[in-house]
Order: sequence, then C-alpha cells, then structure tokens
Amino acid sequence: MDVVVTGVGKTYPDGTEVLKGLDLQIASGEGVVLLGANGCGKSTLLRCMLGLETLSKGDIQLGGLSIQKQKGRNLRRLRSRIGSVFQQFNLVGNLSVFQNVLFGRLGNDGLLLSLNLSCSRANRELAMHCLERVGLAHLAGKRTDSLSGGQQQRVAIARMLMQDVQIVFADEPVASLDPRAGREVMDLLFEIVHERKLTVICVLHQLELATEYAQRLVGLKQGRVVMDCSPDRVTESELAALYEVASMEDLEQSFAEGAAYVS
Repeated sequence: MDVVVTGVGKTYPDGTEVLKGLDLQIASGEGVVLLGANGCGKSTLLRCMLGLETLSKGDIQLGGLSIQKQKGRNLRRLRSRIGSVFQQFNLVGNLSVFQNVLFGRLGNDGLLLSLNLSCSRANRELAMHCLERVGLAHLAGKRTDSLSGGQQQRVAIARMLMQDVQIVFADEPVASLDPRAGREVMDLLFEIVHERKLTVICVLHQLELATEYAQRLVGLKQGRVVMDCSPDRVTESELAALYEVASMEDLEQSFAEGAAYVS
C-alpha cells in the first residue's frame, strides 16, 4: 500500500502549528524511518496517517483512498488494512496472550466473533500460527501482563499479523525495551515486513537502528521535510543539523542522557 501526503498542515486549537504544508510520497513495500528532534511533528504525522488526528489542511491517501474522507464501513475497512505497533503495547493485560492476538480480527469480524469462546476454528488456527511466527506459541495461555516487555511487543506484532495488513505504522516500538530486546523486536518486525512485502513507516530515535533497518530516512524539522535519502547517503552534518546540535558527539550525548526519547 502506497502513501501520498499532500500539503498536510496540522494546527492545534491553542494555535500551535505542528505540520506546515508537508509533502511526502512512500511507495508500496518501502521501509521508511522518520527522524527529528522532539516536537518536530513525527508522531503527529504518524497519527494523521492513521486517521487519529484530523488535518487542518491537505490530504493523506493510503492505497489511493483519502483517509480523511472515509466514513463508517469504508473507514473500518481501510483501517483493517493498517497495522500499528507502539511504544505502549496497547494489550489487555488481564487476558491471555491468545485472546489478545484474536483481537486482531476486531476490525473484520467484530467483538463477538473475536472472542475466544465464539471465534471460528479458522481464526483459532490463524492465531496460533501468528504466535508461532513470533516465537510465543508456548505462552498462548499466559496472562499478557505476566510477560516481559519484549514478549508483549511480540504479542502486539502477532495481533497485527491477525489483521492481514498491508501497511505498518510503528511509533518508537522499542523505546521502552532494553537494547537486546529492542533489537530482537526490530529483527522480527522487519523480517515480517520483508516476507509480506509490507509498507512500514517507523518513528525511531535510535540512529543506529534507523540506519540499519530503513530503506529510506525522512527527517522532519519544524513541521517540514528537510531530509530524504537512503541511509548510506546521509551525512553526520545533516543529522547534527536535523537535531540542532553542533556535532554527532553532542547528539550521542543527548541520546545517552535520555533527552530525545519523548516525541
């Protein structure tokens, strides 16, 4: 599924202008990482693409459909093709891992047919297949809140697989994980993306991960795209300018102090 962002602006009621006539095109199957300092508009843009924020101006099309113009059944059908992985896992902690994965069918089947006791045999088998893919089939019956952070993020990915999505939006998916668990989650997420030829748009602050996993880096500054290139072509001076620091050493220091982990 391709993404076309045309002249998008977002101004909040208090007058804060977060996005300023932003244009961006992402091809189907492309892996893009959004970079930029706190408050540059990364997460706001992602939320606009998901249809969670209304636009002040412009248009966003997913697979040729304007997400702002879809209503009712058409909007639900479009959203069923969109997967999301967030820093907050958005799981139901007191329910089983298996049940949380079944909830991936909510957009297609509704609540009743997504419940463990009333779902179809085909969906039960699919849920176990999704859990096997993320390496958690042996934990299907466990309460989700008994799992580690890395395991819970894997459950969120399995739930996304239940949707049979065409595009994935990931907002700092490893920010709350330790480095080892974070890398394991990124490996798994991008393996699945490549297997299924999905489009992925990911917000990351970890530059090492961004340059390793992305096909394309898009840098935002003050609500506009100021950098757009492949990881092997980005320069240290461009990254330093993106984060408004004097050098990469200063940038690495700010990350180490945790200054850049809030979007």
